[in-house]
Amino acid sequence: CVAKQITKTAGFKNENKDNGEKLFINALEKEIERHTEKSGVLKVVNIELNRQICLVKTSIDVLDRQASDSLPFLCTNLLTLFINSMPQFTIDLCLKKEDILLQPAAFFDFMQETLVTLKDFIVPIAEYALDEVARHLHTYVMQKLSYNEFRSFKRTYQRFDKIFMKDSESILNCLCVSQAPENLIELFKKKELFDVIINVVRKAMLLEIPLETVREIAKAFDLIKVLKEVETEVKITHDELTFAFNFVLLSASIPTLYSMGKYVQQYLVNIPMGDVVFLTEKENDALKIFCY
Repeated sequence: CVAKQITKTAGFKNENKDNGEKLFINALEKEIERHTEKSGVLKVVNIELNRQICLVKTSIDVLDRQASDSLPFLCTNLLTLFINSMPQFTIDLCLKKEDILLQPAAFFDFMQETLVTLKDFIVPIAEYALDEVARHLHTYVMQKLSYNEFRSFKRTYQRFDKIFMKDSESILNCLCVSQAPENLIELFKKKELFDVIINVVRKAMLLEIPLETVREIAKAFDLIKVLKEVETEVKITHDELTFAFNFVLLSASIPTLYSMGKYVQQYLVNIPMGDVVFLTEKENDALKIFCY
C-alpha cells in the first residue's frame, strides 16, 4: 500500500511538472508572438518615419533652392530701396567720381562710409541679406565707375597693356616656362589641355565687373587644380598654381590684361571689409594670386 501511495504521489508530481512546463512554454510562445507582432508594427512605423524624414528633407531642399533663387531679386529690390531712400549716396558718387577713379584711398573712404549706412539700413529689414546686398551695391558702383573710364585716366597702364601684348611670348617664357617645375613644363608643352581654362579667363576679363571677374577666375583655378591632378596624379601646390595661372593668363592674349588687373585690384583689394563679406575664401585666394 505504501509503495502504491509513493508511486501515485510521484506520478502526480510528474503530471504537475509536465503541466507547468506546458503552461510555461505556452506563455513563452505567446510572449514571442506578441513581440513578433510588435516588432512588425515598429518596422512599419520606422518605414513611415523614414519616408516622412525624406519628405521633410526634400521640402527643405526645395525651400533652400527657392530662397537661393529669390535672394538676388530680393537684394536688387533692397538696394533700389536703399538708393532711393539715400539721395546723398548718388550725389556723393557723382561728385567724387573722378577722385575715386584716380585714387584708391578715395574709393576706400567712400565705400567705408557707404557700407556703414547700408548696414544700418538693411539689418533691421533683412540682416541675413546684408552681404549679398553689399555685393549688389559694389557692382552698382562699378557700373558707374566703368573700366573704360578707369583706363582712360591711366596712361601708364595703357602702355603696359601694349608691352604685354607685344612681348607676351617672352614674358610667358620668363615668368612661367623657365621657372616652373618640370612636371608643369611638360603640361605647358600640351597647350591644348589649357584651352577651356584660357577661355574661362578670357570671359572673366570681358565682364569688367570686378566681383564677377574674380568669380570666374576662381573657377579657372579649380579647373587648373583638376587638370594638374588628372594629368600627373599629384595635387598642385600653391607655387605650381601660381605658375600655371600665369601661364593661362599670358596665353589668353588679352589686350587689356595689365589695366584690367589694376582695375580689379583697385576696387577689390582696396575695399573695406568690416562686417561685410564680399568674397568667398576661394575667390579671395584667386584675387590674391591674380593681383599680386
